[in-house]
Amino acid sequence: MSYAITLTTDKSRLHAFMQVDPIWAAYAIGDLEPVHFAWCTWYLAEDAAGQPAGLVLLYRRLNPPVLLTMGQTAAIAAILQQITLPDRISMSAQEAHLPLLQEHYDFCADRVRPMLRMTVTPDSFLPATTGPGETVPALRRLGAADVPAIEALIALGGPFAPDAFMPSQVDEGVFFGIEAAGGPGMPVPRLWAVAGTHLTAPAWGVAAVGNVYVHPAQRGRGYGAQVSSAVTADLLQRGLRVVLNVDQDNLAAIGLYRQLGFAVHCPFVEGNGAVRNA
Repeated sequence: MSYAITLTTDKSRLHAFMQVDPIWAAYAIGDLEPVHFAWCTWYLAEDAAGQPAGLVLLYRRLNPPVLLTMGQTAAIAAILQQITLPDRISMSAQEAHLPLLQEHYDFCADRVRPMLRMTVTPDSFLPATTGPGETVPALRRLGAADVPAIEALIALGGPFAPDAFMPSQVDEGVFFGIEAAGGPGMPVPRLWAVAGTHLTAPAWGVAAVGNVYVHPAQRGRGYGAQVSSAVTADLLQRGLRVVLNVDQDNLAAIGLYRQLGFAVHCPFVEGNGAVRNA
């Protein structure tokens, strides 16, 4: 089958196509918001009847740009063959599209990470609670003034540390943190846990939880559940469809999200790739 490849900025047409699987497409739907849309390049593949069959999105606000795929495998192949591809990408793709991307990109410098897209609804959400006698240090909404503390916490690193945090996400989204109160030997509060969003798109009804991280010395105390629960509750109260991404190897995080009522929607793959020489 042949496809016509079009470069489009028609938000209504893009949104209509992404309703085929709005949970998988949630990040792309969120990119219809003006703050993100200016960074996007959208390619649609149309079949012989003029119906959209595949979508490739390049989101250039991050470095390397994110390349996201959605739709029929043959349609994605046609788009990738006909457009000018960036030298480097951060892939976010449906599993069936990985072989197509590997024809164009070498992912050997990174690893192709098996991921899960999870989602929660108001009916399934189970807010985090504390057990008898348990106490949680101060939980509060974070703002722009907290960006240095968030960056310092995430910089402690580890295999699943957030790798796409941007200070602008704090102003544009929802972030909560847990911090220890100041005292002897700790004259100022110290951030022990953070959770936030990768994007919030109220005009399009979606939000993505992300940037979840707990200080390595404070894990196992339920802090990750508390901050993630606070962010999720805030987003659900706004009537947004809530999703998140998690590495399939991060069993502790998957368990935490299941406890909050998240369920797996689909597997997918991520990875950083360099374009292959022609």
